[in-house]
Amino acid sequence: MITANIRTASINRSLVPFLSLLSFLTVSAAEAQPAPSPQLSALNAYFEQQVAAMEGQLEREIKTKEDWLAKKDEYRRQLREMLGIDPLPPRTDLKATKTGEFEHEGVIVENMHFQSKPGLYVTANLYRPKVIEKPLPTILYVCGHAVKDKDGVRYGNKAGYEHHGMWYAKHGFVCLVIDTVQLGEIVGEHHGTYSKDRLWWWSRGYTPAGVEAWAGIRALDYLETRPEVDKTRFGVTGRSGGGAYSWWIAALDERIKAAAPTAGITTLRNHVVDGCVEGHCDCMFMVNTYRWDYDKVAALVAPRALCIVNTDKDNIFPIDGVFKIYQSTRRIYKLLGAEKNIGLQVAEGPHADTQPLNTGEFHWMTRFLQGAELMSTLDSPAFHSIPMENLRVFPVNTGTLAPNTKPTPDQLGWPADQKNTRIDESFVARGKNSDVPNIGLEWKGDSKLMMQGLKEKVFSGWEPGAITPLFVKDAGLDNLRRAPFAGCVIRGDKAMPHVVRYALGGEADAAGVQAKQFSLFTSELDHSLELNLYVVSRSETKLQDLELIVLNVLDEEGWQNFANTYAQKFPKLFPEATKATPDDKAFEQEKKMFANFKWGMAYVCPRGIGPTNWDAEGSAGTPARMNSSGGEAAKTKESDKSVRAPLDSKTAAAAEKARVQRLRRFYLLGQTLEGQQVWDVRCAIRALRSIEGLKDTKLWLQASRTQAVNSLLASLFEDNISRLDLHDVPHSLMPTSNGDASPVSAGLPAYLNILKYADVPQLAALAAERTRLVIYDDDKAAWSYPQQVSDKLGWAKDKKAGLQLRDVPKPE
Repeated sequence: MITANIRTASINRSLVPFLSLLSFLTVSAAEAQPAPSPQLSALNAYFEQQVAAMEGQLEREIKTKEDWLAKKDEYRRQLREMLGIDPLPPRTDLKATKTGEFEHEGVIVENMHFQSKPGLYVTANLYRPKVIEKPLPTILYVCGHAVKDKDGVRYGNKAGYEHHGMWYAKHGFVCLVIDTVQLGEIVGEHHGTYSKDRLWWWSRGYTPAGVEAWAGIRALDYLETRPEVDKTRFGVTGRSGGGAYSWWIAALDERIKAAAPTAGITTLRNHVVDGCVEGHCDCMFMVNTYRWDYDKVAALVAPRALCIVNTDKDNIFPIDGVFKIYQSTRRIYKLLGAEKNIGLQVAEGPHADTQPLNTGEFHWMTRFLQGAELMSTLDSPAFHSIPMENLRVFPVNTGTLAPNTKPTPDQLGWPADQKNTRIDESFVARGKNSDVPNIGLEWKGDSKLMMQGLKEKVFSGWEPGAITPLFVKDAGLDNLRRAPFAGCVIRGDKAMPHVVRYALGGEADAAGVQAKQFSLFTSELDHSLELNLYVVSRSETKLQDLELIVLNVLDEEGWQNFANTYAQKFPKLFPEATKATPDDKAFEQEKKMFANFKWGMAYVCPRGIGPTNWDAEGSAGTPARMNSSGGEAAKTKESDKSVRAPLDSKTAAAAEKARVQRLRRFYLLGQTLEGQQVWDVRCAIRALRSIEGLKDTKLWLQASRTQAVNSLLASLFEDNISRLDLHDVPHSLMPTSNGDASPVSAGLPAYLNILKYADVPQLAALAAERTRLVIYDDDKAAWSYPQQVSDKLGWAKDKKAGLQLRDVPKPE
């Protein structure tokens, strides 16, 4: 069962059973929903604030016809980029091949395939009238998620929508119905981030929506070669997933003269705040680098004929969001003097392919592609009539296949050069990641491009403006927690400072050690997300007398170790729900260090970790089985078992599903969780620097695993960091391929689009130019790139920068 895990007080819609794009998923309106934890409530508020800041962008940017004409081409380019097809791929030989043909009820049906890119096969059926006297208007029909298979043989979702092809051919159209990469005859994947742990798709800047958009564009290229086709009268339509692909194709390709996307779009608010993202796989979404709401996609069809088609009880494309999309897009049509070219067809019913729904689609195409009158009527519905076996493109040779035996690719007729099954690994190109620069000027150019990519395409979801810390003294911390500072930031104004507020939450002394806890609010849009920043040192040493301050960026294992060390000594400085097993030995070691050195240790958990852990397993301070970045939790120490309740498999699966859907919400906002954690680290650095006495103190950062990568990235945006000490650093953000399927993320952090520009070794080189970077790793070869760059350019000569590799410390 899937349940919407994000709820806000503004939601008044009950979720009822619906047919998902993925499978049959039931959400019971009667099922009792537990009250969200304070941590989850804070996350809900964050999502609400982010969506509110992004809404209305089209209205703010486009006031006149001239505004639209000036910006539409750049909007279209941005959409291509967010789909992974900017610049457009080469229009290589389609190698269109007909594998069969038959007649059915006066219609000729061709079974065929073409290659949208070399080795990327698109299986299809072309429907045409038996007798054609002149070129006909032509429909490209793109399919939703219909599973059509039998005895291990996939017939393609084209077989689930053959009634549309038949209807069009019987009514004077040519119609090409194409399969998707996931549900075509060759099995690819749409569910990479939904359930397949391919969160690296975000780092790669990949979405299967781009694959489907490009297949549609190349399908039009193919149709232009057909003598039966009038290439001046192209229409596109499809339902559900096909509705989404209709939007991509119509928005990008102006050869489309009429579009009727059906159940394929709704607002960002519906997806993120209301939870509709949980009913959709990845082909429904672009990589939202430019932080669009979906009305901007719809507006790109203007001024061409557009009918938005939906049912009134569709819970994964709610009618309120669909209507908002229509109203916003209609405004653009009015500015262009083309309001007659936009329509809205609403039929009664759930998320299903109903006849009343189809009527709106059919009527629109006959009007705008055949010249039918507004008041014309249709006299025949669309019925399924062709056995799916007749529509198979590739030959099947399963012979006497034993029961429950999976056919081989050869038995299924798959071409040996097919790339469909692993197209996610190659569709979007990776950045330059291996060549060591020959000269300093070459590195200067490479580093500049990498930093530009990070700023503009990886972390575009950060709040604009420079970070300015503000210590709020005697402000009333409870009031600060409850109320955002309205009007503090103007979205899009890059020159305006971003004010980070923090306040002293408490301080205490114990056994010669002093600790201060600061409450840090890293978002100016929303103050519901509160992080704890701790500063610990020897009691007799004033902060201004410290010679070094080390900021430890904690993951769940680090938080638990920190809590075990200090929570018993300073109970008032930790959240009440903190569970810890006192580690007196660790505390004594820390005390001894403070006695021997004038050092201070600072600690921060970025959002989603420790006190702000919103995972369903427990409350603040209780580590989940998976860390907040998706990695496996650290091995449980014997002393920690008392604070970790075992999870049964069903509960663990539900918690993991909820975790992934929260991560996908960040993605729809043009962010990732880890990307926002980098922001939190930056804010912690700035706040730490602004604490009285610490402005000029030497600063080190120390972190492990995912937080090591976060700290590495944060150091690229913050000055005067003397040293980075990083442990268990991933060697790459792209997992290693293994076996017949694309790899899973297995705990790797994800950052939007980052692999288009740099991988971890290149990031290490960028950091080593700015600061002294110490990486603890027994695999020295993994760091040959940054080591060679550092050595070649002499960064380590004055010991203030450069890379140093050390062996992993062995346990005592």
